[in-house]
Amino acid sequence: MNRNMLLGLLALIVAGLAFGYYILQGGLSGGGSDAAAGAYGTDGADSEAFTFSWSGVVEQYPEFADVIQPESREQFLTPHATDIGFGDPEAPVTIIEFFSYACPHCKTFHEGPYQRTLAQYVETGQVYFIKRDFLLNDRILGFELRAGAGAQCLRDDGQKHAFANRVFEQQNRLRSAADPIDALIPVFEAAGLEAGQAVACMTDQKNISLVYGRSKRASEERWVTGTPTIFINAERYLGNSSNFSELSLEIERAIQSAR
Repeated sequence: MNRNMLLGLLALIVAGLAFGYYILQGGLSGGGSDAAAGAYGTDGADSEAFTFSWSGVVEQYPEFADVIQPESREQFLTPHATDIGFGDPEAPVTIIEFFSYACPHCKTFHEGPYQRTLAQYVETGQVYFIKRDFLLNDRILGFELRAGAGAQCLRDDGQKHAFANRVFEQQNRLRSAADPIDALIPVFEAAGLEAGQAVACMTDQKNISLVYGRSKRASEERWVTGTPTIFINAERYLGNSSNFSELSLEIERAIQSAR
């Protein structure tokens, strides 16, 4: 056997050993679009596996049934106790925005039209605005899932606003962080949570199941296919989310219709 053949054989052996190790470590496990498939991937230094089952999570947390296993789109779009909402729940118009903490378009909407909507319609009692996070990458225990889980522990509007504002301000840093939990701790602290409480909320199975399950249901039913997706009184807004003038016209129409 000549030298080139020997080197080639050694390379094949090394590659085979590496692939075998990859399989043993679960490199090909999980995934697909089936939420009941089992373990999902992890990100960076976070090695905690996450499993999800539709039936199991609703049995364990029956209060989530309306948003994880709703009977219809209308039920899914009804305000829920787990929502992060701003303004008067009795306002004539309810807006639900499905967004991702990792989405650049959501950052543009949050820092522009959303702030103007708060000032012009929410603070004047005409709109109740709900922000529901949606996972763009539903296989990864990444920062958007951790942020959504942790946000379930924010109690007052000031905390919720402060957290969302800082997340979008630091979006690039958080998206590239090796350990999203560590990266998010100072953001939660600035919003009023202690570090230990923030970690507990980000890793809480109940919070994770809510955020993951609600997003997965919206995706599977095709109610939400991208972010931001906006519903005004349960009707999908088809306009340009970055254009406040266009959005405000639809809000005004909804207000008039509700009178």
